[in-house]
Amino acid sequence: MKKSLALLFVPLLLACEIPGGSSSSTSQQSTGSGNDWVGKEWTASSVFDYLSFGAFSEFRFFHEKGKAEDGLYEEISDSFAHMSHYMETDLRWGDMQGKTTALLLSEEEGTFPLDGFFQGLLEFAEEAKDFTEGAIDILSGGLANLWKDLWVNNEGEDARLPTKEEISAEVDRIHGSSLALSVGEGAAYVTKAGDALLDFGAMGKGYALARVRERLLEEGNRYFLLNAGGSSLSFGTNPLAEDGTFLIGLADVEGYGFRVRDRSVGTSATTLQHKVDETTGTLYSHVVDPMDGSAVPALTTAVVIGDDAGWCDVLSTYLLMRGEEAKIAEIEGMGYEMFLYDERREDPFVYQSEGFPLEEVK
Repeated sequence: MKKSLALLFVPLLLACEIPGGSSSSTSQQSTGSGNDWVGKEWTASSVFDYLSFGAFSEFRFFHEKGKAEDGLYEEISDSFAHMSHYMETDLRWGDMQGKTTALLLSEEEGTFPLDGFFQGLLEFAEEAKDFTEGAIDILSGGLANLWKDLWVNNEGEDARLPTKEEISAEVDRIHGSSLALSVGEGAAYVTKAGDALLDFGAMGKGYALARVRERLLEEGNRYFLLNAGGSSLSFGTNPLAEDGTFLIGLADVEGYGFRVRDRSVGTSATTLQHKVDETTGTLYSHVVDPMDGSAVPALTTAVVIGDDAGWCDVLSTYLLMRGEEAKIAEIEGMGYEMFLYDERREDPFVYQSEGFPLEEVK
């Protein structure tokens, strides 16, 4: 269940734009008054890492000139690069568990040991499945591959829609498989039954990003921008803006954006991974519904703002899939704000939470 992997958001510093490269830095003095970062000279450093699917992640750190903590940024960046690769399309990038990881992602059944990170991820995946009533299910990898390989990402002459029989077979694989966690003293294991393939596309980057954010805040770092492939982002305070916010442009909603500070953002959209059936006009996407096998999204863009990047990741995918039928009131009750958009409708602005800070931008 992969999300759109394009850079859906364009992070715009209100005072300057950091140039690209393997690493870069610039100095800027913030202006205005009223906040403790104002009036100081700041240096911004960026570390970039390309993910396996061609998108990139960026760590952008701000520190007062002359007070950089050498080594900290590289250490955190290395940690996130490892997590991001570990969470990619089939997780075979990771070297945390080597052969065990590859086996768990295959059709093999068995019991496999877990490290702390993967244990937490699987526990989170179970919470996400429960909340979405099965709409977000990491056992849906085979279904996602079916739609992407045959139709959504297939540009060849052999591109075709999956048959009802093929879809039904993949749905049966999902519902006929299971994962069971067992945690003992100093050890954790997962038992996989059935031949379903795993896919962490609806939560992997967000979950990893949340762990990195925790590390930053524990180290006392307030000023940062974390971008995992454009669909999962986490922000501290922008010291180059008097109000501390970052301005985020919505690539799919021309002329609109929003400002965010000390929050995380998740987005799911049909921007790049979609295909329209010219015969029927139906738009199919990379987001698949494990309940019935459908790849027709209810929306074309869903944006979620909240404290936890993992939940922002999950909820944006869930909302793209289910639209107004999703648990909107419950999501808002959890403290998350949302913006829902569907370019196929006469009025594409489907829903906006009362607290979602949408604004017109130039």
